[in-house]
Amino acid sequence: MMRWTCSERCLCALLDAYTETISTLEEMAEDRATRPDVASAASGFVKTLQSFDFFFGLRLALLLLAPVTPAMTAVQGSSQSVAANLSLAQRVREVILSQRNTFPRFWADVTSSAEGLGVDEPRLRRQRRPPKRLDQGAEPHQPATPQEHYKTVYVEAVDWMAAALANRFQTDDCALSMAERALLTADEEAVTTTAAFYQLDAQRLRLHTQMLVDVARERGTRLETLKDAAALLQDKPLRKVLPAADDLIRIILTAPATSCAAERTFSQVRRIKSWLRSTLGQERLNHAVMLAVHRERLEELDLETEVKEFVSQSSQRSNAFGRW
Repeated sequence: MMRWTCSERCLCALLDAYTETISTLEEMAEDRATRPDVASAASGFVKTLQSFDFFFGLRLALLLLAPVTPAMTAVQGSSQSVAANLSLAQRVREVILSQRNTFPRFWADVTSSAEGLGVDEPRLRRQRRPPKRLDQGAEPHQPATPQEHYKTVYVEAVDWMAAALANRFQTDDCALSMAERALLTADEEAVTTTAAFYQLDAQRLRLHTQMLVDVARERGTRLETLKDAAALLQDKPLRKVLPAADDLIRIILTAPATSCAAERTFSQVRRIKSWLRSTLGQERLNHAVMLAVHRERLEELDLETEVKEFVSQSSQRSNAFGRW
């Protein structure tokens, strides 16, 4: 489960009930019926909530998570592609970096809110000299005001978040993004890079991707997303005519854009293979999990049609289930 400090909804809930939370903890700390360890912990939480450091960190976390939370929801969509997710991550990074120079506005808002909630005033921490092994003789920088100190913290957090996003998405996912661009646009550079990375015939791939784009144009459609290309290649004769394009789209679709579907599948296994189904075989378990995960597609099936097809596949089934 995600930690509450990384969840925007949890932080918003705490901020909305900040005064009430402090009052409740104070009552717990002062109540003689409360166990001593619980009362001590409640008293410590009160001091933490009333400190400006905690409140500043809370507001800063909300600022950084504001563009991240909707992006996290968007990338979990079943129709998302690698290229779309990489583009979304890049936009999130740009939004976060745009907040680097907005500290004066953020500081004014935080100090005003802290005053209204009764939070302690911002103070400079007692400065400590660095260890002798790190002291090169020069005096360390000392912030002159609390605002200067917290500005350093603010900029460091923004830069760390942007760097983490850049490092996280600079992987082989870029190769999948390049392959998607080659399939949708037949771009010369993208085709050459993709063929070299996946060890495909570059000349054949270049020809077949260009033909795929031409076929889409003749049919009055545009290959804007991976879903459009997959729909076009549903035509079996077209797949046989353009095998290189078919191989490429299979490679792209095999590598999922996110691991959300796989994680949901693992969650379903515990529910399906319980102690009542302890003898469930691997093949049947796989089928049951797929049915549970893609329940919305299962509900669209016509059961009578499926039963007729199942019974008609052999004479033994017809004798056992009768004619439909």
